[in-house]
Amino acid sequence: MKPTASSQRNRVLDAGAGTGLVGEALAQQGYTNITAVDLSEKMLAIAKEREVYKVLYQCNLEDSQIFSNSVTFDAIIAAGVFAYAHAGLEVLNNLFCFLKEEGIFLLTIREDYRREMQTALDKLPWTLVSEEYFPIYDEAKLMYLLAFKKERS
Repeated sequence: MKPTASSQRNRVLDAGAGTGLVGEALAQQGYTNITAVDLSEKMLAIAKEREVYKVLYQCNLEDSQIFSNSVTFDAIIAAGVFAYAHAGLEVLNNLFCFLKEEGIFLLTIREDYRREMQTALDKLPWTLVSEEYFPIYDEAKLMYLLAFKKERS
């Protein structure tokens, strides 16, 4: 996400924040209103040390009550979240509810898991605005970076 002066203040959710590498990269680009959510207390402790998050929550992304119904984000980033034995369709739907209209949802997904999730991705009221891929582990395995824009109601 390339920031503008006004977008740097946008509310960004780092879903599955882990040790905070994504939050740190966002902060280096000037973003200042970043929220972290992760299941692991130990990972969040490391993320907190980076001092880039306004708020950190330890919780399961499968919990639809992570935030109150009034909480929304201008952008949600889920890097490394959607994978086998990690988060699935329920998490995708939960996070989507917290995205503002015309908000951006960035996610990474391995090529083999994308096939499994494609139907769910297609059902949500959003538009694919960017799709990039790059090799992981070896040249034979691909990771996709997908950016969606939520449609107006």
